[in-house]
Amino acid sequence: MKRITLKDVAEKLGIHIPEDISARIEEVVIDSKEITILTISKLPLPKDVASVIETALTQYFGVTTTLKHINEDDGSLETHLREQWDILMKNICEEIPSATTMLAEKPFHLENGMLIVYVKSEFARDYLIKRGMVEIVEKRLKDEFFLDKHVSLKIGDSTVAPQPQPQRRTHKNISYTPVSQDDTIIETIIGGKISESAIPIDEIREEMETAVIKGEIFNIESRGNGQKHLFIYVTDKTNSIKVRINSGMLDNTSSIRKGSFIKVRGRVRKDNYYGELFLEAQDINSIPYMGRKDTAKEKRVELHLHTKMSALDGIIDVDELVRRLKEWGHKAVAVTDHGVVQAFPEFYRKCKENGIKPILGMEGYLIKDSSDEIFIDWHLGDIGFRKQRYIVFDLETTSLNPKGGKIISIGAVEIEGGEMKKE
Repeated sequence: MKRITLKDVAEKLGIHIPEDISARIEEVVIDSKEITILTISKLPLPKDVASVIETALTQYFGVTTTLKHINEDDGSLETHLREQWDILMKNICEEIPSATTMLAEKPFHLENGMLIVYVKSEFARDYLIKRGMVEIVEKRLKDEFFLDKHVSLKIGDSTVAPQPQPQRRTHKNISYTPVSQDDTIIETIIGGKISESAIPIDEIREEMETAVIKGEIFNIESRGNGQKHLFIYVTDKTNSIKVRINSGMLDNTSSIRKGSFIKVRGRVRKDNYYGELFLEAQDINSIPYMGRKDTAKEKRVELHLHTKMSALDGIIDVDELVRRLKEWGHKAVAVTDHGVVQAFPEFYRKCKENGIKPILGMEGYLIKDSSDEIFIDWHLGDIGFRKQRYIVFDLETTSLNPKGGKIISIGAVEIEGGEMKKE
């Protein structure tokens, strides 16, 4: 069957093109708004020729028609892929967010018609193969760039590739941004320095031999009869995992504490009792704080804050609160729990220890919920509270200063007979 060439199309449209243009039409993609025609040849297609043909085809079909041209030799094709690589990787990272951290500095190479993608380590190669990256890249090349190429993953330079960061995604109704790849190491706690980039905890699978993760320690347990094991629980906000430190590795674990951030390389194991995956630690490094940061030059002073002493409202522990304020560089803070002051002693002591000014407060109640009577006016005396009609209102202001503050919001409801009538 004869291949249709671009010259055949030009003659049909009544357009004369140079004799040396021998581009053949490889594929035509048609949708309701656009037609894309892929052409291939050994020589480049002049832009002026492509423009004339695109204009004529657009008029002929009545929809926008675009020519996409690729040179047959690997050098020109590699240049074309390099120009489109960021787009390709952005799409791949939507399916495998950690892929961008595992690629080598030289991302790919064309060799004998095969696309070779270079990764940083044997772990990265095995992990990406298991996640189906080969099939994903081959499909993307065919669907988006009309290229039918086999793909292979090979270990290359270990330098981090400057690839685009993956977009936020949703997994199990939790919106998160994949793990930050600041690979600064503060201290080697166990084993050696971990050079590999971490993957989200949520992406750890049973078939992996090893994995590298990083996150915040939120719980620590010591278990075992005779020989003790230390279990630390780590989260990176995508998921959480238990890390087991065996008894022979506990000599230098004093810096492992709740609230600290660590990077862990370990073997992936399955707990036969609970049926959950955990890591058996091989290397643990201390890393900088990974959470939110206050970058404001002038730090605010929070004057409305509830600790876990405010039932059903506050959940923060005083120790965690003061530690976070110190990390953010705050100089003062107020605690205003609901009707209680039990947090004051620990709050005051922790603030003084960390150079933060404690402001003692309370969110008090002016009227008891159980009271049926209320004193409204000295001249009226006591009146039936539940029988009266009155307005309850709330003001939100920019400051506690009555002269400088401005009212920014007013809320009010009408109460009659003990029931709310309207807002």
